[in-house]
Amino acid sequence: MRHEFEFDFWRAVVAALAKPKVSILPYIPARRQSPQHSLQVLSAWEGIQNILADLIERFHIDTRCCLEFGVEYGFSTVALCSYFESVTGVDLFHGDRHLRP
Repeated sequence: MRHEFEFDFWRAVVAALAKPKVSILPYIPARRQSPQHSLQVLSAWEGIQNILADLIERFHIDTRCCLEFGVEYGFSTVALCSYFESVTGVDLFHGDRHLRP
């Protein structure tokens, strides 16, 4: 097995060590609420739909419009429709294993 030294990768790693760290706010949901709309499909996002209302309230998120990248089956898009006036889902489907040639 041959290993290659990837200069650009290691340069980025070293540069990142010198940068100031970004503080991460801990988030524990104060309440869970099922959305009015839901889609019964398997999703890696299962569970997120129950904390959307809490996230919107806690972080004072404007609910006029929402942009979601990566739609796949539409699970989170449908959940977001319960809380936002307008939801736009964007997915180019390039490289998607479900896309037919």
